[in-house]
Amino acid sequence: MKIINNLSRLIIGGVFLYSGFIKGIDPLGFLYKFSDYCEALGIPHLELVSLIIVITISVLEFLIGISLILNIKTKWSLTWAMILTILFIPITLWVAITDKVINCGCFGDAIYLTNWESFFKNIIILTILIPSFLARKKFKSPFNVLEESFIYPICATLMILIEIHSLNHLPLIDFRPYAIGNDINKEIEKNNSNNITTLLEYKNINTGKVLDFDLNNYPWRDSLNWKFIGQKNIVESGIRPTINFTIIHPTLGDISQKILRDNSYTFLYIARNLNKTGYRLRVNDLINYSIKHNINFYGVTSSEKKIIEKFKKENNISFEFCSMDDTEIKTIIRSNSGLVLLNNGIVIDKWSSRDMPKLEEIQDMNPLSYSIKHREYLLNSYRIELLILSFISILLLYLVRKYRKK
Repeated sequence: MKIINNLSRLIIGGVFLYSGFIKGIDPLGFLYKFSDYCEALGIPHLELVSLIIVITISVLEFLIGISLILNIKTKWSLTWAMILTILFIPITLWVAITDKVINCGCFGDAIYLTNWESFFKNIIILTILIPSFLARKKFKSPFNVLEESFIYPICATLMILIEIHSLNHLPLIDFRPYAIGNDINKEIEKNNSNNITTLLEYKNINTGKVLDFDLNNYPWRDSLNWKFIGQKNIVESGIRPTINFTIIHPTLGDISQKILRDNSYTFLYIARNLNKTGYRLRVNDLINYSIKHNINFYGVTSSEKKIIEKFKKENNISFEFCSMDDTEIKTIIRSNSGLVLLNNGIVIDKWSSRDMPKLEEIQDMNPLSYSIKHREYLLNSYRIELLILSFISILLLYLVRKYRKK
């Protein structure tokens, strides 16, 4: 029975550790999913409050996982694991029955589960959790109270630092189909776009009526009678949503294939919500760089036309903003605004608004060379930060053990 209890503890610990870590490296993705749940349940939510909640949940899950794997504060961890599991079961059952949310987001974009798979996953977790939960008072920690009091802050601090980095820049690990190095053309083929329908909303200027059109019959040329409102994706129930890389130019119409099949480089300046976008002057430098090196440059947003025009006027912008589905934009880049570099459909690099290339850094280089240099710099920075954190953690644990011996 002891083997079963420990096996149960380790499995549940691994699940919670992985779930918390995946949510932590992409807090905005988890925030979007949390907002979907709130909207589906009719619960009002503020973005800041929701962000605090999702960070708290990811840190809590991560600490539960660490605790169960290291066998520290096991009673506390198993109790919280049981509470969360029992809480998630009715929620995922409701989602599976109503289908108001596409998927639970339990493991972010790393592991996709349908709504019914999410529900049965929680049933399985509950079944595995029961033996260790019933034996929660029998587990003995290999660490003393002082050591445990250092392990928790170290792990919590690590998770919070990862989340702060991801919020200010981009996720450390990208599991989405638009990850750097992915070929969007191949991702579209792999995901099979037959289960998704793109509808374009146009308002009749004369009657005021709003109608939906598919990509074969939308009236983008008839600007005298129709005004473009936005676009939406209809996903077949129970099936993983596919990539829907559809970009509508205000005068050229659908330019998706033009971008994906272009052998030259293309910059996409993506600003999902222009009302909340701070325009950085370095974008103007990038436009001049693009003109000099014959690189395509497009703005992409899900904002309405009047908001686009206002934004362009306030910031003296000369390039055109194309329209794209809001959900797809959030999938492409976790930053408002951000920059994406494409070449023949391949994602060469991505930058958050804080990290966009400066003219003095990129002006004498081609985009690919700069991107390689940029990735190497980030990788080396992560390695140094990890070494520093590891050294501090080992030093603290050594000092604690030395203090205990005295």
